[in-house]
Amino acid sequence: MKSKVNGVIRWIKNAKIINRRTCKFVIMLILVIWITNPRSIPFVPQGIKERMAQIAETLWGDVKTIRDVLPVSWVIFFQIVVMGIFLALVLEILKSILTHIQFSSKRIQTFVTVFLSSVKYIFAIVGIIWALRIMQIDTSVIFAGIGIVSLIIGFSADSLIADMVTGIFLLFDNQYNVGDIIDVGSFHGEVIKIGFRSTSLKDQGGNIKIINNSSMCNITNRSEEQSRAVCDITIPAKLELSAVEKNITSVLKTLKKEKSVFLEAPEFWGVESLKAQEMVIRIVAWVNEEDIYHAQRLINRAVKLKLQEMDVWG
Repeated sequence: MKSKVNGVIRWIKNAKIINRRTCKFVIMLILVIWITNPRSIPFVPQGIKERMAQIAETLWGDVKTIRDVLPVSWVIFFQIVVMGIFLALVLEILKSILTHIQFSSKRIQTFVTVFLSSVKYIFAIVGIIWALRIMQIDTSVIFAGIGIVSLIIGFSADSLIADMVTGIFLLFDNQYNVGDIIDVGSFHGEVIKIGFRSTSLKDQGGNIKIINNSSMCNITNRSEEQSRAVCDITIPAKLELSAVEKNITSVLKTLKKEKSVFLEAPEFWGVESLKAQEMVIRIVAWVNEEDIYHAQRLINRAVKLKLQEMDVWG
């Protein structure tokens, strides 16, 4: 039983249900309770509580009016905390289920990431309304003022709306999906997440770049077609070209049989440039974009070993 409890606690920590944001929210609720009702502070002598109540009334005026607007008590506090933990657990369980399912289609995976991104906002709105209901605040008055609030937001959060609208168009235009490798400006990386507001990319070094959807322009999707792994190798110009071509071509054919990363056997394209003392030969292989750097390393290694066998560099 103890191991099961420890397992649940470990899962909650790993799921980041208890994080800084949650702690700040709980602390703010406690402070609201203590400010509006200092007499409810536990483990404090009654005389000090009365003195703190007088100080609170001096600072905030009639604290009772605040309590009438925000009827927060310890019972309501625990109800809100339990509600928050419940919503967070449901959200994390939903995320765990969907992220551990291996979808065969990138398109389905893209819709799953967008769905999870929208669910967070939905849960936040549900949590706020639920908390207001727990505090017995009439939400109909709040909804009546939504028209005015939305008008204010429309003027002050135009970038937010632009990000969301652009995200919807990007999603339905199918310009890229989760798992695709794309170029945005000078950044080259794999799409790991698509949300309503932003898209997350990860490059070869593991660096993650988050770009607002409204800034996703001039996109090159390198996963749409096969990619070319190009290797330019400098060798002495005095070498007999036909012998170099014959030996390297045989190595490249063997490389295709040994390594599944190549879609076709790498090709010897010939001399790319020529100088008095050296020449540059080019080798090209068709691969998937995610394998392009690995393919270049494999070709460089195989050619290096063959040229070393031919005693080109000693």
